[in-house]
Amino acid sequence: MLKMSGSVRNISDEVFPGILVGGKTAARNTSYLTKLGVTHVLNTAEGFLKGTVNTSQAYYQPSGIQYMGLKLVDVDQTNIAAHFDEVAAFIDSALASGGKVLVNCQMGMSRSPACVLAYLMLREHMTVGQAVSQVRKHRSVRPNEGFIRQLSELDSRLRGERSQGKGRE
Repeated sequence: MLKMSGSVRNISDEVFPGILVGGKTAARNTSYLTKLGVTHVLNTAEGFLKGTVNTSQAYYQPSGIQYMGLKLVDVDQTNIAAHFDEVAAFIDSALASGGKVLVNCQMGMSRSPACVLAYLMLREHMTVGQAVSQVRKHRSVRPNEGFIRQLSELDSRLRGERSQGKGRE
């Protein structure tokens, strides 16, 4: 795995089959992504300001990578839950086509893992605890308190739906 100098952090880690979480360094390195077999990129920190990652569909066009960008700010007040369904649909499309998806933000520690946690809860029927445990086996992540609160609310809602027999396989 590629390492950043002076750090033991990988620039991306596969946290679930076909799903990688990473930061700006991974997102901006199309040859690295191509080598890993990444076919889709979900940038949860799209933008030009400090703390964002400036990528777009045009940036990935030459590599044939499909792109989705969310302009999320890493603060407790950001309503990340509003994007959980579209995030899950985008990750589904990557995996259904036999591809891999990089979900990135600036550092790969808060916004992007929060989106992956939501995906695991929605599609893999994990609880928030199981999802966090799954991701942390592969990458040190620290979603902010607001994101954790929104994921806990999703967890409660999903548990309620499942206990009523909805959403069962």
